[in-house]
Order: sequence, then C-alpha cells, then structure tokens
Amino acid sequence: MNPTSDPNSKYSAYGYFQIVKSTAERIDPTLDRMDPYDNIKLAVKIYDKLGVNQWLVAPLCKTL
Repeated sequence: MNPTSDPNSKYSAYGYFQIVKSTAERIDPTLDRMDPYDNIKLAVKIYDKLGVNQWLVAPLCKTL
C-alpha cells in the first residue's frame, strides 16, 4: 500500500484484491475500487481480461 494512504495516488492499491486506481479506471470506470463489492467485481473483470498475472509478486518484492 502507498505510505501516503492517498486514495487518488496511482501507486495506491486498495481492497481485497489490491487494485490500483489506473487499472480500475481502465477496466471499468463505473466501479468504485474502494467499495468491497465493486472491488470483487473489478477483480473478476481484471482476471477475465488480463489473467492472474496482475496479482503475481513483483521481482523486487521477492528480495525484500
């Protein structure tokens, strides 16, 4: 999560599926990633469109 906790930051990820603002807007701008139900709906849409790769651990995170 973004240390600033700014929900408008493009680097902040929120919700059950840690969806960033730019991805949410690209996949379905009508859904609110901060709402638990919409977060789930967005995750399903992201998975359908982009697959599970969106949730793989980044290489840098593996070294920390």
